[in-house]
Amino acid sequence: MDRIIDEDGVWRTSQEEVGEVMVKYYKSLFTSTEGSVPASMLECVPTMINEEMNAVLCKDFKACEVFSALQQMAPLKAPGPDDPFTRKWNEELINGLFVEEDAELIKTIPLSRTVTKDSLYWPYSTSSHYTCKSGYRFLKQESEPQLNPQAPPICDKQALMRRKIVTYPICVRCNSSVEEPEHALWLCPELDVVWTDRGAWDFRFEVEFMDVKELLSWLIAEGKSLVLFAYTTWMVWNQRNKARLNLQAVLLHQVAKQTKEMLAQYRANLQIPDVQVINSGSGGTRWSCPQAGLVKINFDGAIFGESSMSSIGVVIRDSNRVVLASGSEKKILQAYKAEEIEVLAALKALSFAFELGFRSAILEGDSLGLIQALKSEESSLSPTGL
Repeated sequence: MDRIIDEDGVWRTSQEEVGEVMVKYYKSLFTSTEGSVPASMLECVPTMINEEMNAVLCKDFKACEVFSALQQMAPLKAPGPDDPFTRKWNEELINGLFVEEDAELIKTIPLSRTVTKDSLYWPYSTSSHYTCKSGYRFLKQESEPQLNPQAPPICDKQALMRRKIVTYPICVRCNSSVEEPEHALWLCPELDVVWTDRGAWDFRFEVEFMDVKELLSWLIAEGKSLVLFAYTTWMVWNQRNKARLNLQAVLLHQVAKQTKEMLAQYRANLQIPDVQVINSGSGGTRWSCPQAGLVKINFDGAIFGESSMSSIGVVIRDSNRVVLASGSEKKILQAYKAEEIEVLAALKALSFAFELGFRSAILEGDSLGLIQALKSEESSLSPTGL
């Protein structure tokens, strides 16, 4: 505890002041404002405290004793979404508080391996410091949301309502049904002009599907064109978003025609003539030995998105290319981002080398941004903590 606010609203920062505020608070909290208990009632209560114990309990306590006790209270506080001991998300609590898709996103947020204070940072630059260039880039992306590749492909009004972003889940096209993915892409009556090709989509009103996943499974089983379906649904959703934002968009009756033109252009682009590949014999960057008296520490990280796991590896070699030590952590139960796993790998490498007694070493990895950040004298505010 670094500071505390007293009853007058003033922040107290020194240890003595913090202790005095807590002493005063608990004295007020546990001081009775009612009358004394009648002796006849006390006689019915069995005596558990002897005179010696009572003297200790009644002894005046010091502010430093209260402060010391408060400093030891952290592990006893109510459990939050992150475990203070394992530094991992409390998955059971997260799953109980949030819908499934939000819970999965939260659990991908990396947690610091030590308890640290929160800090503000600018997420649009590598150093997390604000720059005019990154500010202009951010404003440009904000002004062109339709070009943002990170925008989720399907975020229908029913999903937005679950997140409490909108309160009205009705389809923006027909204004009669709930806008869920299958309706927005396939069943909405306003899309009749899109799915007009009876040869390809004659089953639209003949076969019922529970959701888009079941529709895709049926298309695969029946040998239908998934490429044409994917292009058409993308055009439908793109047209819907542009129309909702009052941006220039194609008309619905033009979607089918433009889809076929785009697909034909895509297939034409795939007809690339054969290219002869000649090996010059000079490969990429080769590993070089460190100078005599130094060791080289190589590190790397890997991410396994499907299993939400990561792993890191470290190798230490001397000037004669001899491997002095190696180590790995294969099952990190969290899928980090590329730059985050590289930082963890660098931390593991340095800690590993230090524990083995190496004090003069060269640290080498394949993340240029990380290496530049480590060499920079400027402090970094990034979440990776460089």
